[in-house]
Amino acid sequence: MKGFYNTVPLTGEMLIKFQEKAFKQQEIVLSFFQKHPERSFTPIEVHYHLWKAKYTYPLTSVRRAITNLTSEGKLVMVGRKMEQYGSPNNTWKAA
Repeated sequence: MKGFYNTVPLTGEMLIKFQEKAFKQQEIVLSFFQKHPERSFTPIEVHYHLWKAKYTYPLTSVRRAITNLTSEGKLVMVGRKMEQYGSPNNTWKAA
């Protein structure tokens, strides 16, 4: 499983730091979904709820975590709904 996508690229301790941070973010995103097993959420909704809980991750990090967790079979895409700016977004829930 790939947690951090090293596009810069980073090396050494800095790379390790960002990899650990990405895995921690994934754990928190997964925990959020597991606490609400009956509901599905868009990445924007997850980002909003985490922000309220004082996790100030960028939306792109939440999207990365959801993508990785879906690839691992821990989340499943279940639908789609309209969101900000009249744009459709997919929804996920815990597998």
